[in-house]
Amino acid sequence: MKTSKAQRQVSVGELWDEYLKNREEDIRNMLVLRYGYIVKCIALKTVGAYQHFNYVEDLINEGLIALLDAVEKFDPEKKVKFETFAS
Repeated sequence: MKTSKAQRQVSVGELWDEYLKNREEDIRNMLVLRYGYIVKCIALKTVGAYQHFNYVEDLINEGLIALLDAVEKFDPEKKVKFETFAS
């Protein structure tokens, strides 16, 4: 029985290798899911600093859209970690 990438645990490095070769949307989305914690951390820090708890979902949604863009623009040849680039 053949398993898909979604069914087995794939390392982030493998996902990046596959995405950089093929630029497939489903792999890009897997990367966004793996790095979504960055968005949540930044949104919670921002909301905590300004005491606007009503906007945390909006910040997370905007952050995930920006994360999609960051995945598409990321160039590992520049020797910068993705987490640094995206934040």
